[in-house]
Amino acid sequence: MTKQFSSYEEYLSLNSVLGASDFLSQDTSQRCFLICHQVTELWFSIMISELRTFTENSGISSLMRADSVMHQVNGTWDVLASIALPDFSRIREQLQGISGMGSAQYFELDSLIDKCKPHCQTTEEISLLSKIDSSLAQWKFSHAMLTKKLLGNERGTGGTAGADYLVKKGFEAKITHEDLKKF
Repeated sequence: MTKQFSSYEEYLSLNSVLGASDFLSQDTSQRCFLICHQVTELWFSIMISELRTFTENSGISSLMRADSVMHQVNGTWDVLASIALPDFSRIREQLQGISGMGSAQYFELDSLIDKCKPHCQTTEEISLLSKIDSSLAQWKFSHAMLTKKLLGNERGTGGTAGADYLVKKGFEAKITHEDLKKF
């Protein structure tokens, strides 16, 4: 039996979703920072689901959706770049040492790309997986560049070398030229 919803707001659980960005502050820069990260985690959950589906069923449509979602994820950098340096510094202080490196979904997504490789049966599948991997590398690189712009050489909130650490991680691609030569 399918649940019946009385409104659009109920179907989307908008009270919960919109309330999730209000708990810290009404400061728009902080809410922007928070919402961008929340949305990224939501998109990561879709990508993880699609990549898992691909490993179970080897369907190109899952890779196509994951690729489209990754483009949405990369779009958040434009919004985050609109946060002024003084606002970002204030937000960073409030993080009190927590870091995006605590995102379990990010690490799962990163490892799922490797797990998908043996399931690729066609050139189109390996090409899409390569695009997803490249888009994730672009996401990492954009993160590093924005961090470099905002932090300079300061240490990261999680205790890493900050932007330098992110730059290094941004260049680690999972799909190699050898993988592409198999097809």
